[in-house]
Amino acid sequence: MRGPVALVLALILVGCSPPTQTVASAPVYGAGEAIQTYTRPGAGLRDALHRDNQRVTIWYPAADDVIETPRIIGPVDQPFFLSGQAADGAAFAARDKRPLIVMSHGFGGSARQMAWLGTALARSGYIVAAVDHPGNNGNDDRTPLGALLYWERADDLRHAINGILADPNWGPRIDPARIGAIGYSMGGASVLIELGARPDLSALTRYCARSLRDLLCAPTITDGDYGTVNRRQVLQESEAVRRSVATQANDRDDPRIDAAVLIAPALGALLANDSLRRVTEPVLILQGSADDTTPADENADRFAERLPTARTVRLEGVDHNAFLGLCGSAARERYATLCTEDGNRTDTHLDTIAAVTAFFDETLAAP
Repeated sequence: MRGPVALVLALILVGCSPPTQTVASAPVYGAGEAIQTYTRPGAGLRDALHRDNQRVTIWYPAADDVIETPRIIGPVDQPFFLSGQAADGAAFAARDKRPLIVMSHGFGGSARQMAWLGTALARSGYIVAAVDHPGNNGNDDRTPLGALLYWERADDLRHAINGILADPNWGPRIDPARIGAIGYSMGGASVLIELGARPDLSALTRYCARSLRDLLCAPTITDGDYGTVNRRQVLQESEAVRRSVATQANDRDDPRIDAAVLIAPALGALLANDSLRRVTEPVLILQGSADDTTPADENADRFAERLPTARTVRLEGVDHNAFLGLCGSAARERYATLCTEDGNRTDTHLDTIAAVTAFFDETLAAP
């Protein structure tokens, strides 16, 4: 995590939904972790160091007796967050081709923040590829374009799938006919766009006329990495930026994705429109009932009304930040507002893992 508490809070978006308790398959593997870098053409537009690649964390089935260690965020001696456990570079254990899950973190978050879920899926036999979105993640310097070019995050997922399928080590281990996606908060919106949701810019204009509180509406945005910038100027600063802006309402449907999970999804004002009615893939939406960062009635509920195959799970008493890693003592001091409702976070993780695993066991089952 980087930047002051106020900034971190401003950078986290979300959404919501309701349903039934399910029981996940019993884990049969350990969890391994590998970090790869794949080419991502155009990523340099958002990346602070202008690199045309993206970092992808891969969690995968390893032997059940591997020695796993905590996945931490922050200093080793005083971590801010603890997010699952995995064994670095452990040998791959599954003998047949496995389903792939591509994962998108929240605004300003990181792949590591979602390790509690990714490692659990790996223990159930899934290969999970979690993207660090260029210019908009908690490990690298953030940039204004990383914040504003939200549609590029969906393309990050497409390129992550391309990269891992083409990887000589990972590609042969994956069944390309069984690919799912998970997105948390802003990542939920990224997954929706990759399923074919198309932004309605006129609806956003009407929404912003009523309120400038949303990150997509305010005339200026502020971040500890780059200070305060004017939105309009940033989106006009170069021909390359203008070319990207011209594509924001394009159809980005990736037919390789067969099922998706949205966890507290964001951007209802932009994406909750009739384009969702053409999404035919099964979608599971998880939402905490106490989430007021992006309320359910403005986000998840509106998505669920329009998605033909949506199922919803409402987690009672759960707030937006409960889907982050477990807070360490350092986070409670430095990022206190992210940890105020930390008491039920372990239960939230277990409930989420059970629901998500059961959903993918059903929707990505081997033929």
